[in-house]
Formats: sequence, structure tokens, C-alpha cells
Amino acid sequence: MALSYDLWDHWILRTISCSKERFPDGCMSLYAYEHLHLHQLEWLILDSVFAGVERHYGDEEFFIVELVFAVLLCLSVWWLRKRVPLPVTDEEE
Repeated sequence: MALSYDLWDHWILRTISCSKERFPDGCMSLYAYEHLHLHQLEWLILDSVFAGVERHYGDEEFFIVELVFAVLLCLSVWWLRKRVPLPVTDEEE
């Protein structure tokens, strides 16, 4: 879910905006359709609820921490599915 914002804003919307221009050089610097960017909601929440909290955009250490948390969550889901699987109903068989 955390990556859905980046996929939508930086891949899908940017690809659409660049395809209209036939993918010019420097296409990755285009930020068209900003009103559709999901990051607008994120920035609204950060600026209102977490005003004054230091941001760490682009810090490699924090990227590694985020990656470790994502791996731990995936391992937790895998472990739970092995250890305590959900019951199978007749509709799923």
C-alpha cells in the first residue's frame, strides 16, 4: 500500500503525461496532472497533523529502515499463513 502512491504518481501519471509528448528527453522531470497526485493527500496530512516533525526525504538510512519494515511485514504474513492458516470454506474449494 505504501508504494501505491509512488506507482500512481511517478509511473502511471508520468507515463501518461510523457506519452502525449512522445517521451521527450527529460521526461522524468514532468509533473503533469498534479491535481490527481495521491501525494497531495499525504502532504496535507503531514503538514496538518505532523506539523513541525523533521522530514527525512532521500536519506538512505531511512530508506533501509523502511525496507526492513516491509520485509518484516511480509515475513510476518508468510509465518502467520503457515502457522495459523485461515479456514477454507466450501466456496473457496
